[in-house]
Amino acid sequence: MLLDMFNSDTPVRIQALYTALGKRSAAESAGIAHSLKSGSLGIGAQYFASICAEIEQYAKQGDLTAAAALLPQLIPAYEETSKRLEQLI
Repeated sequence: MLLDMFNSDTPVRIQALYTALGKRSAAESAGIAHSLKSGSLGIGAQYFASICAEIEQYAKQGDLTAAAALLPQLIPAYEETSKRLEQLI
């Protein structure tokens, strides 16, 4: 059930993060990154969570350029996490 939620919810949140960063909304970006981080920590996805934590931190500091620079790492980290979690089931 948690894997299903992660797989259905995370891509939507990643897209929302891209949109928020594109709108230059620091608060929204930080909130979405925080939500992604919390959800991924709950299932043990440490690497994915660490990228989200960095994005959150940069967004809180108002450095949206640095936050956006991490986005290319986010989707591969999600895909790898999803693949590994499915292998555990």
